[in-house]
Formats: sequence, C-alpha cells, structure tokens
Amino acid sequence: MIRYTVSAFTICLLLSACSKKTVVGEPSEVTTNTKIEAKPSETKTMVEDRLDQMIAVIGLNEKKANKFKAIEKKYQEKRLALRDEKIDQMVKLEKARSLMSSMDAEYEEMMNDEEYKRYRAIVEAKLQKSPANQ
Repeated sequence: MIRYTVSAFTICLLLSACSKKTVVGEPSEVTTNTKIEAKPSETKTMVEDRLDQMIAVIGLNEKKANKFKAIEKKYQEKRLALRDEKIDQMVKLEKARSLMSSMDAEYEEMMNDEEYKRYRAIVEAKLQKSPANQ
C-alpha cells in the first residue's frame, strides 16, 4: 500500500512538473468570454493558478512571467495592508485606485505593446463582469 501511494505521488509530481512548462507558450486570443478561473490544487493556490492562466493568455516568456508574478505579489501585499487600515472608505478607494494605476504602469513598462494589450483586455473583461457594473 505504501509503495503504491509513493508511486502515485511520484507520478503526480512528474505530471505537475510537466504541466508547469506549458504555462509559457503561444498566446491565445483574449475576448470578453476569456475566462481566468482560479482552481486550487495540491501544489498551487487559487491566486497562483489565476496568475499562471493570465501569463499563458498574455503570452509572457519565463523572465517576464517571473517579473509579472513579483509585481503582482508586491501589490497584493499593499492591497492587503490597505484593506486592514482603519480609514474612511472614500480615502481607501482612492488609495486602491492609485495602487492599481501604479501596478498597471509597471506592467506596461515590462510588457511589449501586444502583451500589454492582451493584459488590458483581460482586466477590462473582468471589470465588465464585476457586480459594480451590473
């Protein structure tokens, strides 16, 4: 039983290692129907899964993918800190917008025009589906 469990675990690790290499590849067309859905697994969180899907759709190479993740992590920490601040909601909203603008500027600087266009299409599609726009 233990040997079977170890073998199954080894196979799962090998399969997940292979699937991670497919993240960076040919970009796909971004439409309003493009779904970036987080699906947690044993090896990735929902956020990591969502980021990997975005990277694949945008078509970033490994170097840019790592930079993309670093920028996202930096701003996620800032958003979480902002969420916990005890300030007026309107002030908090303005700070959040400022953070998003700064993050967007960093992405624009890092990406070429085509990649940035795909990134913005994903963001716009997500905003269209937001409850605030319903």
